[in-house]
Amino acid sequence: MEDDADWDVNIKVQLQSFALALGALQGTTETSTSSPYGDEWDILWLGHCGIECKTSLPFYQTPNDPTIPEPRHFLPYARDPPPIDRPDHSRLVCTINDGVCSSLYAVSYGGAQRVLAALSVNPSGLAEEIDIGEQFDVSLGRMCGNGYLRCFAPYPALTGTYHSAGAAEKVSDIHDESGETVGFASWGVLYSTMLNVKQILRRESVHATWDDVARPWVVPDEIYMEQGSIQKAYVG
Repeated sequence: MEDDADWDVNIKVQLQSFALALGALQGTTETSTSSPYGDEWDILWLGHCGIECKTSLPFYQTPNDPTIPEPRHFLPYARDPPPIDRPDHSRLVCTINDGVCSSLYAVSYGGAQRVLAALSVNPSGLAEEIDIGEQFDVSLGRMCGNGYLRCFAPYPALTGTYHSAGAAEKVSDIHDESGETVGFASWGVLYSTMLNVKQILRRESVHATWDDVARPWVVPDEIYMEQGSIQKAYVG
């Protein structure tokens, strides 16, 4: 996880829903695998700023997810949305061809071995395909795309970005920022953990990152996630 990542206070419920989606896509159940997320994966790309789904494979869609922000509050994505008819409050999980930004990802033991081999030993022909001189997330996305790694991701992403108060130059370590001191802020998650630390410690209701939402205040334990289903119809 990158140090400026933010996540929803309902992350546990989100991950339970994500695990159900992965089980369905892998054709397994929690009781038949060593992990609640299944065993047939290398990378779970939970936090990103854009993905490309493998449209030749099914995806899983969960309707009426109460933790999804309005599209106007999404992080800026560097990839077009997946070509899927997705209602605004539905989250999908798919096998991915590509990803960008490695704000939060999980790596299986076997996946870690394969990534290290690709970046050091360079199995025959792979170095050219993934362009190991690129930034890490770019190379990782190409490993997902060429089938070297089995990668899954949710859309929208499960993480956002948090900026702490202070000098503008603290905002990023890869972009030059300048200007006056800025206040703290969060983007991309509906019920920000970083903005609700006081409420969490006091066991109080938490507030949404924005006021123009259906439920400005919630009790985390009351959030419920509906069962999703596998879909096969891509648009176009």
